[in-house]
Amino acid sequence: MRNSKIAIFGTIAALLASMAAAAAPDRGTAPVQVTVTVSGRNQQLVPRITAANVLVYQDSRPRPVIDWTPVAESPNGVDLAILIDSSLGQALALQFPDIRSFIQELPASTHVGVAYAQYGSAKFTQQFTADHNRAAAALWVPEGKIDAGGSIYQSVTDLAQHWPSDGRVRMALLVSDGVDLWRGVSDTDPMLNPDLGEAIHQAQTSGVTFYTIFAGSSVRFEHGPLLNLNGQGSLTRLAAETGGEAYFQGTRTPIAFKPFLNEMLASLHQEYLLTFQAQAGSESRSAALRVSTELPHVKIAGPSTVRVPAAH
Repeated sequence: MRNSKIAIFGTIAALLASMAAAAAPDRGTAPVQVTVTVSGRNQQLVPRITAANVLVYQDSRPRPVIDWTPVAESPNGVDLAILIDSSLGQALALQFPDIRSFIQELPASTHVGVAYAQYGSAKFTQQFTADHNRAAAALWVPEGKIDAGGSIYQSVTDLAQHWPSDGRVRMALLVSDGVDLWRGVSDTDPMLNPDLGEAIHQAQTSGVTFYTIFAGSSVRFEHGPLLNLNGQGSLTRLAAETGGEAYFQGTRTPIAFKPFLNEMLASLHQEYLLTFQAQAGSESRSAALRVSTELPHVKIAGPSTVRVPAAH
C-alpha cells in the first residue's frame, strides 16, 4: 500500500511539474521584427487582417506573434534607399523618368535617399529626405565601367551597415545586373558568393528589406549567359531572404521600369511590421522563417530566413 501511495504522489508531482512548465514563459527567446507583404490570391480583394490571423514558424516550429502593425501606420515613417550599380551603362538614364515618377508618388511619410554602388561602398548623392523632388533630382548617369561597381554586394553591406538610427522602417531598391566578379567567375554563383551572404546577413541584422530590379550590364562578358543567370539568382536571393521582391524581364534591361515600380508601390501599401517571439540561443544565428495565414485567398510573403539575436 505504501509503495502505491508513493507512486501516486510521484505521478501527481510529475503532473504538477509538467503543468508549471507549460505555464512558464519560454526561456531563451528574443523578439524579432520583420517586414511582410499581404496579397490576395487570384486578384482577390485583400481584407485587413489582425495578429490573430497570422501564423509564424521558425525552423518549422510555431512561434507567438507579439505585434502586427501596418507599415503605413508606423509612427516614425519609412526610409527608402535607392541604390544604383555604377557599373551599369548610360542607357539606364532612359529609366530615370520612371524612377522619378515613382519617388514622387511615394507617401509623404517616406524619406528617400539616393546612392550609387562604387568600389564596394554606397556613396549618397542625396541623403534621406522628405523632399521627394530633391531626391528625384539626385539621379545621375552611371559610369558604365565594370570596375566602378567593385563588389556590388559589399556596397549593399555598406548601405545596410551605415543606415541612420532614426527608428524608421528600412527599405531599399537595388538596380543592378547582380553580377559580382570581385572574387572570380565561380563565386558569382548565388549560393557560393561570400559577399552576397554577408550582405544578406547585414541586411537582416539591420532590418533592411531589399527590392531588386535587374538591369543589363554595359559590358559584354565572355560567360554572358552564365553570369546573367547567376546575377538574377543573386538578386532574387537578396530579395527573398530580406522580405522583398526581385523584378526582371529576360536578360536585358526592361523597356520600362514603371510596371515593376507600380507593383512595388502597391506592395508598400500592403506591408506590415511583424514582431514575434523567436526561439534564441546563446549566440546570434540564422533561422528559417515562414509566415502564413489560414484566411482564404490571402497570402503573406516575408523573408525566407531571419537573423535571431542571442537570448536575453
